[in-house]
Amino acid sequence: MSCEKVKQGDPFIWLARPGALSSGDAIDGTWVCKMAVYGPDGTEEVSVSTVTAKTTNPDDSEEYFVVVVSPAEVAGLSTGTHHLVIDISNASTDPIYGRESEVIFEVNPQRLSA
Repeated sequence: MSCEKVKQGDPFIWLARPGALSSGDAIDGTWVCKMAVYGPDGTEEVSVSTVTAKTTNPDDSEEYFVVVVSPAEVAGLSTGTHHLVIDISNASTDPIYGRESEVIFEVNPQRLSA
């Protein structure tokens, strides 16, 4: 599993799409996306929140949830490894859809600041 990298104080942005959608399907209001950040020991470092922002990725023209760990949240993390946990669910599908995924990322010190 690869490890993404971000500098303290920069935003960490990840695009997430439900695996149950076919190519070209939009993410309608029945889909729920939540995120949180955990330390390597499992300690919650950024509280669970609901993701509502969506965008169309120009690389594949598919719609994705835009999961953002804000600059202030990243600034509050220690340097080292962290785990962005994303849970996408839909109670109206048959069968009910639920998938949790994890993105490992490393926070490095900021060398230049604005």
